[in-house]
Amino acid sequence: MSEILDLPLIVAGTKRYAAAGDDAITFATESGTTVRVPRLTRDDLAAIDARREEAGDRLAKLTLRELCTFLSEAGRRWMDANSAGRRFVTEHAAKFAQLAPNMIDYDCYLMGAILAGHHFTYDAIASEFGSERFLDEWMPEQMCFRRGFPRGLVLHYLVGNIPMASQYSLIRGIITKNMNLAKWARRDPITPLGLAESFLETDPQHPVSQCLSMAYWNHGDPIGDEAVDAADAICVWGGEEAVQTVKRKVRGGVPIAEYGPRWSAAVIDLDRVEAEEAAYRLVEDVAYYDQEACLNVQRAFVKGDVNDLVHRLRRHFETFQKVFPLGTNSQDAFAHRALSLTEAEYLGWDVRRGTDWAVVVVDDPAEVVGHPLGRTLYVHPVKDLSEVARHLTRRTQTMSVFPWELAQERGPEWVLRGADRLTDLGQARAPRSGWAHDGSLALHPLVKIATIERPMEEHSKYWYGNDHEAWLRTRFRLDLAMETENETAPAGA
Repeated sequence: MSEILDLPLIVAGTKRYAAAGDDAITFATESGTTVRVPRLTRDDLAAIDARREEAGDRLAKLTLRELCTFLSEAGRRWMDANSAGRRFVTEHAAKFAQLAPNMIDYDCYLMGAILAGHHFTYDAIASEFGSERFLDEWMPEQMCFRRGFPRGLVLHYLVGNIPMASQYSLIRGIITKNMNLAKWARRDPITPLGLAESFLETDPQHPVSQCLSMAYWNHGDPIGDEAVDAADAICVWGGEEAVQTVKRKVRGGVPIAEYGPRWSAAVIDLDRVEAEEAAYRLVEDVAYYDQEACLNVQRAFVKGDVNDLVHRLRRHFETFQKVFPLGTNSQDAFAHRALSLTEAEYLGWDVRRGTDWAVVVVDDPAEVVGHPLGRTLYVHPVKDLSEVARHLTRRTQTMSVFPWELAQERGPEWVLRGADRLTDLGQARAPRSGWAHDGSLALHPLVKIATIERPMEEHSKYWYGNDHEAWLRTRFRLDLAMETENETAPAGA
């Protein structure tokens, strides 16, 4: 009999576990564990909605300083390996996400550091809205004052391929002062629930905690449609079918932040850089997250001595493997990778492989019609970097380049072909402050921007007169009204 892991339903900051006889959702995982979680009900959605007036208003009225004070304490707990949330992650996350435990720990610690450092939150808001005070104060802009307000309830459809993604989604909803309802993914319920535990452990009465809900429902469950109807904004992560399914259900006027399937590549000019440095930088961008993340490099377009680079890659893949062993135990994943490499060898491609990695040299990128992931890199020799653009698509996300100057030299060309982000080789998994996520600013769909226009007495820069009273008479046709009154007045009046 498999182990049964009871996971909580969190409704407006209150955890609930399935009791005997409850109508709970159960499913088996690849690790052999059976998960049991209470069903989200209409009464639960009503309880979440009931928080709008009290906890929701308190949350919206928090200053950024007050919010960051709470997040800082929660972040320190999330960094603490002995806190309840992190112990939960340490015990269970690796067998769900199927990544190396130390890789998951690093992601959790990094998010804790981001929360603990106030400046990260301030910088995120300032980089997207032009001022760190945009969510607290009316900011002057031309003839108006503008300010951002929370949308209300943000519904998050989380993914489980990398722990950082679910954490990012939740934090974006929180720093924009929204209420949050997250549907976790089967592949990783542990990381988001552990992060939620850090908030609840810090202060269960804080409006962030009381406005936080987490649940799971099966595909096609009507409660999912009702959750979509209740949402004021939606953040959805996942594959093409999953994203499109959610989008079809969203009512008009509800903004959607979508993060669908993407792929990433590297471009290296070995005539301008050292092959040894290119090798260890490239391995970092390929192997971290076991290529499960959209930002992981799947292909490398290389100008120069490809054989020298491929020879050097072996040692750095082996070193990476010792630090971060391949986490998956999926037989389907292993079979797909083995079949892809066998096919590559049959086609006469140059295949180099280790226990947990592979490099395949293919002259024509168009011949590669699929990708098995699992730390597999396809290397494409190019004589001129102008060849790269025609192999990009609208699904291309990150371009890791070396030397960095390629981003400026070729950036516009590659962006027009589909790429959204260009970064220094080796930097793919750690976006810099101010980045745009999949071609958009991530906080904007979660914020309603309101304006107050300046009073009529304050003319714009295009006003050339100095007689405001004369302008009023003309603007509202007061002179004409007075003439009309004189014409219609009775004689002797």
